[in-house]
Amino acid sequence: ATLCDGDGNGIANLRRPRYEDVQRLETLNEYSRAEVSLIALDYFERRLEENNNNGNGNNNGWLVGNACTYVDLGLFYILFELSELDNVGPNFDKVLGLPRLGRFVGW
Repeated sequence: ATLCDGDGNGIANLRRPRYEDVQRLETLNEYSRAEVSLIALDYFERRLEENNNNGNGNNNGWLVGNACTYVDLGLFYILFELSELDNVGPNFDKVLGLPRLGRFVGW
């Protein structure tokens, strides 16, 4: 499955909402499923930044704390699928502007 909206438009035609653009869950109704996915990816991009810039000198690359969690594994699985050739592809981090998520997967 490719990352597209309900009308089959690919990622190049999507609005690029950011996590901070959505303050309440009700506002997600105005976005396509693909755009909501981009909002979620932006959230995880920010979590990686916050966890790695928390002032303790720890740059471990995990979403929460200092070790791998189930959330990290789940995110890895989603990003791995996103990076498949029939989806966005291995350069999804550059296409979507999510460099920390690209490093998270190891590209």
